[in-house]
Amino acid sequence: MAILAVNAGSSSLKFSLHPLLGGRVRPSVLSGTIEGLEPGGQPEMAWTFAGQRQRKAVGGPGATPFLQALDCLRTLLAGLEGAPRIAAVAHRVVHGGQDFSDSVLVTDAVLERLARLNSLAPLHQPHNLAGIRAFRQAFPALPQVACFDTAFHAGLPDVARAFALPPRPRAHGPPGQRCQPVRSPGRAQRGHHHGFFGA
Repeated sequence: MAILAVNAGSSSLKFSLHPLLGGRVRPSVLSGTIEGLEPGGQPEMAWTFAGQRQRKAVGGPGATPFLQALDCLRTLLAGLEGAPRIAAVAHRVVHGGQDFSDSVLVTDAVLERLARLNSLAPLHQPHNLAGIRAFRQAFPALPQVACFDTAFHAGLPDVARAFALPPRPRAHGPPGQRCQPVRSPGRAQRGHHHGFFGA
């Protein structure tokens, strides 16, 4: 069995397949990326499996370049001789806000809560969530799990995550201007996943 780790962006889809052995996630046996998924792009998939690097153009009946890429990835995974069976798909998601400080099984309710955080990472979060929705349709039998960049900060002590300002700043600067206390819109969280998702 294995975990398929994916990082869906605005113009690319990165993926890697990690075997599960003895309850541990092992180094990837397959890794690759599909570039050119932006409007007007020329999608192309490149991957490495069993020490062999390969490349092919992406095309097909999908309504969008991303769906074409997903269909191409599904075909690749089905045809890899000796590859472990996929048990779940793990998705890189930039922001978990205050609600999620660890990986979470994706449901409709989870997606709705994550979509509320789009304004905190507008260049990444919407594409991450669109990728999850597409994978849920393409692999309906597989659990989809969201893993958060912000999880890295969840376990930090207050001294490490607080701004270097006094709790109640005094007024400074020209008359009429005051320094206001700074509050983070969402508590950051624990566990960084960039290595796992190849970004």
